[in-house]
Amino acid sequence: MRRYTLAFALASFVVVLGCTLRTEHKIDATIRIEIRHIQEQASDALDYIAGETDKAPDIQIAPEPKKGAFLLEHTRMLLSPVSTAYAQEKTANTEKAKACLDRMRERYAAVRQLKDAGCLGETNQGYLKALDGDAAKKSEAERIAAEENADRKTYYGEIVAANKGVDSIDKVEKAYAQAFLKKSKAGDHVQLPTDGADFGAFKASEMGKRLGDEAKPGAWVVLK
Repeated sequence: MRRYTLAFALASFVVVLGCTLRTEHKIDATIRIEIRHIQEQASDALDYIAGETDKAPDIQIAPEPKKGAFLLEHTRMLLSPVSTAYAQEKTANTEKAKACLDRMRERYAAVRQLKDAGCLGETNQGYLKALDGDAAKKSEAERIAAEENADRKTYYGEIVAANKGVDSIDKVEKAYAQAFLKKSKAGDHVQLPTDGADFGAFKASEMGKRLGDEAKPGAWVVLK
């Protein structure tokens, strides 16, 4: 009798453990899919803002995982940039998001000029910061930063609203901070990512190598 009881307990443990692992895998895989979609969208959005493309991108919605695809997704995610274990990608096109992108596009030249003058810098949270550069341009830099950051905040919020699985705007902000960093050029003032995978990736990049020992987590630097 004790043998059957032990066997039953062991079988129950295995089932519970399997469910836990599948749940954790689902959460982990979904988070990675969400982040990847946000990063891809950020690159497209910044191209539009900079005038490199003429069509404003729709907000990409991270697809829901198909039933029973947890272990399959783990393998396919390593082999393919877009997992076949997930449902077809969906998009959302809100007027509010489009209006934000249009205003940022119209403001781009002014932002670029103030960056060139050392009056604006990109933070590691996806927003602009007015710097102590040209005193004559300080008030303009503060005004432009406030307007730009308001539109960025609203746009990030629209991404969160469209992607029900994204539980924090922080994920969107950091993804866009990385996109703005990659778009930056020599002479730009930027705040580097905090210690972690994002900082490690920057440190290994050409930008990071040019900075050398100046590249420290969370530091404000002038790119070379």
